[in-house]
Amino acid sequence: MEYLGQQDKRDMMMNSNYTYRFEEHPKQKGRCPKCGRVGVFRYFEDSTRAERLSIEFGKCERINSCGYYNPPLSGSYHAGQFIEAEAARIRQKYVDYHSAEQTLKYYQRNRFTLWLTQVYGAKITTSAIQNYHIGTGKKGNTIFWLVDENQNIWNGKKVLFDEFGHRSKKQAPRHLFSSTDGYKTCLFGQHLLANIDEEAIVCLVESEKTAIICSIFRPDLVWLATGGANGLTTKKAMALKARKVVLIPDMDAAGREGFLKRIETLELLKCQVKLFDIDPGTNDSTDIADIILQTF
Repeated sequence: MEYLGQQDKRDMMMNSNYTYRFEEHPKQKGRCPKCGRVGVFRYFEDSTRAERLSIEFGKCERINSCGYYNPPLSGSYHAGQFIEAEAARIRQKYVDYHSAEQTLKYYQRNRFTLWLTQVYGAKITTSAIQNYHIGTGKKGNTIFWLVDENQNIWNGKKVLFDEFGHRSKKQAPRHLFSSTDGYKTCLFGQHLLANIDEEAIVCLVESEKTAIICSIFRPDLVWLATGGANGLTTKKAMALKARKVVLIPDMDAAGREGFLKRIETLELLKCQVKLFDIDPGTNDSTDIADIILQTF
């Protein structure tokens, strides 16, 4: 997303060819994408069509405590097309295939795959490793490679697990390649979209581990991970255009809030979206994989 200085914004909006304006009453104000407050965000629309643009564009009325203001750039984008145009602007570097391939072994020291083998057996674990491109790093780390439908490798996420399959507190997860160097991220498991039809149900969860566990339990569905509560960025959402999507957040405020605020983006991309809150009364970061492991 390109952000402009205040003078640039004023000059752009004074241009006679600029067709965007704030929505007016009775259209309702929405949720600010920065502070998350509901009912304080004025959206932009195209004055020639009275059509709302992407929800990224608008102004938060909480000027002092938030100050978010992002007008659309000049152009002729409308609704979901705006999302596509903005996503296309970002240059992406890809990881060398041979570098990633070198990690697709050494599973005898990979703490996550060792635990997975104990729980589900060697055959199922091998299938999960192959389906989700799970690699091995130094010191028993697990590398979750982020691969798109065209088999481009966007990045890798390194996570250290303990012997019980829990994420270790000794080392924070991190991406192997920096976004400042051009290595962005896509959805974990996004490559699976290449082999399914438009009627297939795509389930989105937060963590890579959760997607893998759920794919073992319900292989008839397609399981992808956003990488976190706020991991479903506009660019990542583009991969889901016109698909049937079920959002399954972790059972805490951050998870629910993060997924809720992306429903409108998915709807602009013509997705059929449902939010599945496993237990609305729970607020302890439990996720659907925890329920599966405890119950089955």
